[in-house]
Amino acid sequence: MRKASLSILATIALGFVALFTACSSDDSEEVPASDSNAGEFKIVNTTRNIELQNNSVDIFKGDVLQIQFSPKYKKSFTTNYSVSIDNGNPTTIDKDGKYTINYGDRKYTFTLTAKYDEGNTHLSASKTITVIQKYNVTIPYVVYLTKDLAELVNIEVNYTKDGEKNPVTKFYRSEEVTSALVTDTVSVWEYEENGEIKHIPTLPAGLSPEDMEKYKSVKVGEITKVVLPISYYTPNIDTELSVSLSYNGQELDPNKTYEVECIFSRKAALIDYPNGTGEDKAFEKSDPVTEAKTMTADEVSRYLNNTLPNIGKQPIKLRIDKEGNVNKR
Repeated sequence: MRKASLSILATIALGFVALFTACSSDDSEEVPASDSNAGEFKIVNTTRNIELQNNSVDIFKGDVLQIQFSPKYKKSFTTNYSVSIDNGNPTTIDKDGKYTINYGDRKYTFTLTAKYDEGNTHLSASKTITVIQKYNVTIPYVVYLTKDLAELVNIEVNYTKDGEKNPVTKFYRSEEVTSALVTDTVSVWEYEENGEIKHIPTLPAGLSPEDMEKYKSVKVGEITKVVLPISYYTPNIDTELSVSLSYNGQELDPNKTYEVECIFSRKAALIDYPNGTGEDKAFEKSDPVTEAKTMTADEVSRYLNNTLPNIGKQPIKLRIDKEGNVNKR
């Protein structure tokens, strides 16, 4: 009888040990005793909506990066972010984790750490991500036009990009054209010749100080424009761009007069390239001196159907060499 009692007590004791062991095992899975990878980091290029992986090259000067940390167990944590450019001294990044790419052709090494506590357990995570800034030449092509005309036209842009043979097409409807309009104040050089006042957009080269005295800069009004910035990310390419404008079919008001003018041109290229060696050798500054014509509805109709289709037909052809220089072709 006593042996049976001892056997029962032993069985109960073993049951308690097994139960305690199971509970301890469950508790250790719920709260790890040690975890040095207690969360995930990622860097998102918010300008291009791309998550960057190690050795990514999808960043360009001016892009805004956002560092994010997702903890496994809780949201109360502290982070420490820094970035080293071309293996230089690390620069601390603010706690909000935003970083703007300020230099071209650089290697950015991000060192990311996070720490937090869960009960009595100290948890942490760390990661290093390297991204490389690429080459970038942006050429702002410009359509100068009046507000009246912007409401009546669609714009189609055709350009070869990064050496590809097939052109890329972008289409802007009249409401997009109107909303994209910006206003420039136009200045020209004024001078007198044979008793007549004349204007030129740029000064002649090689003027002496004495010659300069007969010129003065004057504002001649405002002009509206649509800027079409096209970025090229590959060197050693030939580029070609043209625009075509088409009447959107909006009914013209026979009792209204319209201010009409349209010129296709471009601004100086913006070059992001190693050491800033690239130059826009093809660009000559010449702000257009436009003289908008006042037209009746009938005259506008003829302009839209006969003159407008020929504006921008002559393409702008450029060469971007391996140093980032932009030249005419």
